[in-house]
Amino acid sequence: MKKLTQSSWGVIFISLCLTLFVSIDFWGFIAKGYEGDSFYTLGLLESLGLIAITIILSFSILFLALKKSYLLYQIAKKYNVRLEIITFSDIALNLIIFSLFIWLSPQIYYAYYYIIFDGLHIQIVIKKFPDFSTLTKVITLTDKANLSLHGQGLLGRTLIIQSLVLYFIVTARKARK
Repeated sequence: MKKLTQSSWGVIFISLCLTLFVSIDFWGFIAKGYEGDSFYTLGLLESLGLIAITIILSFSILFLALKKSYLLYQIAKKYNVRLEIITFSDIALNLIIFSLFIWLSPQIYYAYYYIIFDGLHIQIVIKKFPDFSTLTKVITLTDKANLSLHGQGLLGRTLIIQSLVLYFIVTARKARK
């Protein structure tokens, strides 16, 4: 376990596992299925491409957020700031990163659809910046039931859990010293 907690990818892995473990509501949706979801209209290669883009974007966001967290904890150590304040700030910044993802990622996905579907026009599909209500609905999986929104919700949950995992790792290390 010590090796996992000392690696960025280990912390991300722990955070993802915890997110999937506590996301009982998500498993309920998976069991029911997502009949009629647009994902199922794609062919095998198009589906794999979409999954690959999603994995790359998600891990990039998780890695970026984790590096930001490490920086915050270095600042906390240098200036003797309470870990709880840093963790609260970390979660708030992760929610901002998550909001940026929700806001900008549709353009990336649209670019992918533009490549795989004939007849799509080049256009901007970015809408208004998500407000707190929208974030809450996405993270709690209470918005529309589709794979895209639920995937976003899991990413949001993972970002929050990642901040908490890092807090417990730092606290445990501090207690051992």
